[in-house]
Amino acid sequence: MTWMDEWKLRSYQRAGAEFLSEPPDFHRGRILADGRGFGKTCQALAAVKLRAERNNDGNVTPIITTAISRGDWRREIARVWPEAKTAVLCNDEPKYRRRGESEEDFSKRQLDTWLPVMKGEVPNAEHHFPIVSFESVPKLLQASIAHGIVFGSLICDEAHRLKTYSTRTSQAVRPLVAKSNVTMLLTGTPVHNRPKDLYNLLDTCKMGYAGSFRRWADRYFFMHVTNGGFGRIVGDFMGPQYKQALIDDTASLMLSRSVKEAYGELPAVQRILKRLSPKSEAFRVSPAKVAKMKEGGTIDEALRKCAEQKLKYAAELAEELGEPVVIYTYKREHARQLMVHLANLRIGALLATGDVVAKKRDEVIERWKRDDEVPALEGKAPSSCPVLVCTMDAVNESATLVRAACMIFCDFDWRPMKQLQCEGRIDPARQPENMRRPVSIYYLCIEGGADEVVAERQYEKLVQAQGIAGTGESTAALSSMLKPLAQNVTFLETVSEEQSLADLVARLEARASRIEEVGLWTVSDDKL
Repeated sequence: MTWMDEWKLRSYQRAGAEFLSEPPDFHRGRILADGRGFGKTCQALAAVKLRAERNNDGNVTPIITTAISRGDWRREIARVWPEAKTAVLCNDEPKYRRRGESEEDFSKRQLDTWLPVMKGEVPNAEHHFPIVSFESVPKLLQASIAHGIVFGSLICDEAHRLKTYSTRTSQAVRPLVAKSNVTMLLTGTPVHNRPKDLYNLLDTCKMGYAGSFRRWADRYFFMHVTNGGFGRIVGDFMGPQYKQALIDDTASLMLSRSVKEAYGELPAVQRILKRLSPKSEAFRVSPAKVAKMKEGGTIDEALRKCAEQKLKYAAELAEELGEPVVIYTYKREHARQLMVHLANLRIGALLATGDVVAKKRDEVIERWKRDDEVPALEGKAPSSCPVLVCTMDAVNESATLVRAACMIFCDFDWRPMKQLQCEGRIDPARQPENMRRPVSIYYLCIEGGADEVVAERQYEKLVQAQGIAGTGESTAALSSMLKPLAQNVTFLETVSEEQSLADLVARLEARASRIEEVGLWTVSDDKL
C-alpha cells in the first residue's frame, strides 16, 4: 500500500497533486482552482510529498493562508503526514515579555520558538511547514532574508487575495515566490470579481506573464479610455472567441474540475428568490442613476433601508424552517438587529462578525457546530437548533457549516463570488458521505428596491465569468436565478408587440448618452 492509498486520495486528487508538483518550463507555479469540498489542502500536501520523493525540493514548505484557516492546515497535516512538523507563526510564539526582559531579547525568544521549523532543523521531522496568515507574511519574509533561507515549495491558500498587484499582501508574497522553487496557488474563486482578476495570479506563476497587464488585457477585453486619454479601464470580453482564447491560454497554468468529475451526482442545491413587498413606496433605481447615486453616497443608504426591511422576515423564515440555519448579512449593524428579531421570536442564535478576533469567531462557530446549549431565553428552554448569524466578509473562507442545510441571504454583495464562497459553507460536497442531503439557499429581495441594481451587476459579472476555470455549476445556477431581477432593471434591446420602434430608439439614444458621459470605447485595428 502506497502513501497515497493511506491518505485515501481519490483519482482526481492524485491528478491534482501531479499537476501542482510539476509546473511547465520557465514557470514558478500553478493554480488549483477546484471548488469547495474538493480537498485542495490534501492535494497541495500530496504535491509537496511528491516533490520531496523526487528530491526536487528542500524540506521546508511555508503555507500562507487566512487567520481562520491556520488551525485547519495544522490538523490536516497531523492527520495525513504525522511525521511532519508544523509551527504557526505568531500563534505558537510567546506573547508577553518577562519581567526585566529587553525588547531585543523578547523578539529573539519569539523567533526561537518557530525558527527551527522555518530552517528545517527539527530532529526526526520528515518535512517542515511554517504556517502564517496573510497579515504576518512580512515577518516570515524578514526572517527568511535575515537567515538566508531558500524554500523548496510555497503554498498560498485563498490565492484570490493576490488579485491586485499593488496591495500590501501581494507585494509581500511576491518576494517569497522568488525565494521558492515552486509556488502552489489554491483558490476556489480565481475570478473574484471580474475576469481581469486572473492576471496577477498568472503573473505570480510566471513573472512578466504576457509582458504587462495592459498588453494582456488588450488581447481579450474592450478598453475604456478615461481621463482625457491618459487612463484605460478594462471592459467586457470583445466576443466569445476572445473568452475562449483566454480559457485556452490559461489551461496549462490553471486546473479546475466540475462536481460531476469529482463526485458524480450530489444532492441538489436549490436557490429560492423571495421577492418581498416594500413597507413603503419603493423607489426603482435604473442603471442611468447608478453612477450618480454612488457618487453621492445614496446607493448605500438605499441598500441599507432595503436590508432593514428584510431582517424581520429573515427571522420569521428561520422560525418557519425549524432547523439549523445560517443567515448572512452584509453589514455588522444588520447582523446585530437580526439577533434582536430572533430573540423576540425566542429563537436561540449565535453571532459571528468581523469585529471579533479570528480565534473567538472560531470558538463561536465550533460551539454552534457542537450544538452546545445556547443561553436560555426568559420563559423558554435553550434551543436545540440555533441559528448562526454571520457577515459575508467574516465567514466566507474555509469554514464548514454543514450542520445546516438551509442558508438565508439578507443582502446581495457587489462581488458575486463572495456569495458563492458563503454558499460553499453548506455545499453537499462538504457534507460527510453518509450524511449528504439537499441544500436550500434563500435570497431575499425588496421588489423594486435598490438591491435589484446589485443583482443586475452580479448577473453581468457572472455571465462574464462563466466557462473560466474555477467558475462552475454554481456560477451558472446563481446567474439564472438573478436573470429575472437583472431584466427588471436593464433596458432590453428587443422590440415586443407592445413596444414601438420609436420607443426602442429613444431607449438606445438614452443609453448612448450615458456611455458618452462615462468615456469612449476604443478598439485597435487588429481587433476590428
